[in-house]
Amino acid sequence: MFPRSPHGQPRGYMMQPRVHPTRYDQRHFCCDYVVPEVHPSHTKNIYHHRYNHVHQFPHSESRYDTVSHQHFVGGPGPMAGPGGAPGPGPMAGPGGAPGRRRGWF
Repeated sequence: MFPRSPHGQPRGYMMQPRVHPTRYDQRHFCCDYVVPEVHPSHTKNIYHHRYNHVHQFPHSESRYDTVSHQHFVGGPGPMAGPGGAPGPGPMAGPGGAPGRRRGWF
């Protein structure tokens, strides 16, 4: 082998250095930051007041009975009928002639 120097280094001829490609290492460091993100929210409560007007139309009926009285008084003897014949005429009441009224109202 090569003889050694007093410092322990090998003696011999020094050659040109061979340079190899650089090896790249990476070290990662994390620094955390707190960034406040504000997302505001609002709810509007709307109350709708509705008045429902219900119209009513009450209706009543009443009944009135009217009473009327007619009194006929027959004349003396038979009256002339149609064509001048004796007997009651058309629309004559009992013992009376049409259009002839006597009595109390």
